[in-house]
Formats: sequence, C-alpha cells, structure tokens
Amino acid sequence: MLFVRAIRDYLSPSILGASFVSLLVPLVLLGFAVGLGGSHLWDLLQALEAREPLATQSVPGWLETILAYTFVQWIFITLFYLFGGLLALLVSVIIAVIVIGFFTPWLVDIVRKRHYPLYELPKGLSVLVVIKEAGKIFGKFLGIFLLSLVLLALPLVNTIALYVPFFYLFYRILILDVGSVMFDLEDYEKFQTSHQKSMFLVGLLCFILSLIPFVGLFLQPLFIIYFTHYVFQKVLLFT
Repeated sequence: MLFVRAIRDYLSPSILGASFVSLLVPLVLLGFAVGLGGSHLWDLLQALEAREPLATQSVPGWLETILAYTFVQWIFITLFYLFGGLLALLVSVIIAVIVIGFFTPWLVDIVRKRHYPLYELPKGLSVLVVIKEAGKIFGKFLGIFLLSLVLLALPLVNTIALYVPFFYLFYRILILDVGSVMFDLEDYEKFQTSHQKSMFLVGLLCFILSLIPFVGLFLQPLFIIYFTHYVFQKVLLFT
C-alpha cells in the first residue's frame, strides 16, 4: 500500500526532523500573533471601561457603552479567541505546507533513491513558472475567501464557510510543491486534469488530518511523501 510505504519513509530520523520544523514555525508565528492581538484587545477594553480619551475616540458611542460592561468584555474576548483560534489553526496549516515546500525537492529525492532509483526525474518547473502558478492559486484563494466571509452570515453554511478557501489553498500548494519537482510544465498541466478526482480526495484527507492541533502540522512531510509515491506509481511509471 502507498500509505504504509509512505509511513515507513516518514518515520526515518532525518524526515522527522523536518516535521519538527513544520510544527514549530507555525506555532511560534501564530502563537505570537494571537497572543499579541488578544493583549491589545484587552488593553483597549480596559481603556474603554476607564473612559480614557484616546480609547473612547476610536469607537462609536453606542459600542463604547456596551463594551463598558465587564461581562460583555469577557464575551468579546472569548469570541475573539475562539474565532482567532480557528483562524490561527487554518493559517498555521497553510504556513506549515509552505514551509515544508522548501524541503520538497529533498523529500522527493529521498523517495526516488529508496524506491525508484532507476527513474530519472525531469528538471521540474522553473522558478518563474512556480511563482506564476502560486500567484494564480493565491488570487483564487482570495476570491473564495471573500465569498466565504459573506457566507458566514448564513446559518448552517457558516460552519464550513471558512474551511473551503483554506482547503483550496492547502490542496493546490501541495500539488504545486510535488508537481514542480516531478514534472515539466506540459506534464504538470496534464497531471492536474487527468488525476483531479483521486488527488482531490487524497488532498481532502490530508487537510482533515492537518486540522488535528499540533499533530496535523507534524504530519506535513508525510503528505509530501505520499503524494510523491502516488505520482511515481500511478503516473510516471505507467506512462
């Protein structure tokens, strides 16, 4: 099975080291951002309660009156951390997959040498092509993200609205990471269309696993390794 083979590769000491990088970088960046934001928000609420001039000038009068109550402040802070925590989780997944992207050529080379030593990979996509493809991906992500913000106001739909744009970004970056190393431009474009359904399901499973706090960030190299085995066995060795 592809997954069993990927797990065995993933458990090697050198690759586990890369897992720690994909875990620590998002945690440090997002932990700092959420903590700093929460601290500033609490300071603002305290300033409003004390009716400090600079604070009261920055918000409308009706909002100032509501936020003057301690229980409202606690509700506001709780909602901030709940929503901020969800957003931080989703952003951390994206940061992790971007960070591990820098290790992708090394991970693909390890898999090739261990299991497919007779296969020579092409040069891959040029830096300019990768930047162009990444720009397209982020542009579409922003469009989907803005739409998801509108959907947050709708019951039922709002529970999954934020996940959709981040899944798209995660999935497309993952494909670009692996595809940019293992294909030339023509084959990369063919690969995206001919294996779209199966890769979508694999990408969805990887995204769901990524949402497990801490564990998901640690598993990012495993996803790259699995996709690498998939490309070798389902595409390159049968063309």
